[in-house]
Amino acid sequence: MSYFATRAAACLPTFDLTFGQAVAYARSGESINLTAVAVSEQERDDPDGPAVVESGRREFVFSAAAFAPLAWPPAPGDRLIDAAGVEFEVLPQDGNPCWEWADPDRLTARVLCREIVGS
Repeated sequence: MSYFATRAAACLPTFDLTFGQAVAYARSGESINLTAVAVSEQERDDPDGPAVVESGRREFVFSAAAFAPLAWPPAPGDRLIDAAGVEFEVLPQDGNPCWEWADPDRLTARVLCREIVGS
């Protein structure tokens, strides 16, 4: 493991505690609780004006090690429920897969989600 990866791994618990929120991650009746960082809402460019935030689209980043109780990797149709009780479905978006590594050493995963309306 590189020096950067070693230092990043040491910082993950502090990062999670500072910026993370408790989420429930569910698949096929199984659920785990983990700490995830809501990275952003997706923005789209409007050629006639400023960027517009598309409601309901969210990216979550979490430690890959925290995901261990469920089969890796995250899959389309998985569900996340954030600390406010808002439910999201893991989905591929805009031609991108539903998840990707968030760092080169594969310590954290970024998952693309869309809010489930009426949740």
